[in-house]
Amino acid sequence: MNSQIHITYSARVRMIVVLLLVVVALFAPLSAPVDAQSPVAPILLVVNDGGSSPFGRYLGEILRAEGLNSFDVVNLSALTAGDLSAHTLTVLAETTLTAPQATLFTNHVNGGGRLLAMRPDAQIAGLFGLGSAAGTQTDGYLQILTAATWDSQQPGSGLSGSTLQIHGTTSRYSLAGGVMLAQLFSNATTATSYPAVAGAASGRAA
Repeated sequence: MNSQIHITYSARVRMIVVLLLVVVALFAPLSAPVDAQSPVAPILLVVNDGGSSPFGRYLGEILRAEGLNSFDVVNLSALTAGDLSAHTLTVLAETTLTAPQATLFTNHVNGGGRLLAMRPDAQIAGLFGLGSAAGTQTDGYLQILTAATWDSQQPGSGLSGSTLQIHGTTSRYSLAGGVMLAQLFSNATTATSYPAVAGAASGRAA
């Protein structure tokens, strides 16, 4: 399975946990035992310790809690194309990117790599099937679309379809070929047209 996924908001940690559960459903095969002869873990977590978001390394704790124990961690400043190609899936924590860094991720996905990004930089928004930016939203709600089909799967199946409150700043984008996996709400009952979680139609990024 090739997969790309994008999470548009910067929320408190418990909301990151909820949305990452959607992602874990997509990449369940990665929790299988890793070949003992392989020195490289299947998942690469890319963090920016000098960035504005304090939650980058906490994603590693979420992965462990979901049984995905085999992963490597690299700081964005030290990331190379070789690091990306050596892993089955890259998880990018929320961070801004320089132009060369954006090119690095773009080339990786266009070359067949799989990328999951938390509130990705606008320079790589197109990788996730996102179109025009429409500003930001402070706080609000999201709803997991439990019947949404992406890459021949329904990642939200079995999860709650109730709206969930989020706190923080959310980036709002139109869809441009992507699949909405969770929808952004302005309040508990009023849906917007913007995705909270989106997956690229290619199935390689989300």
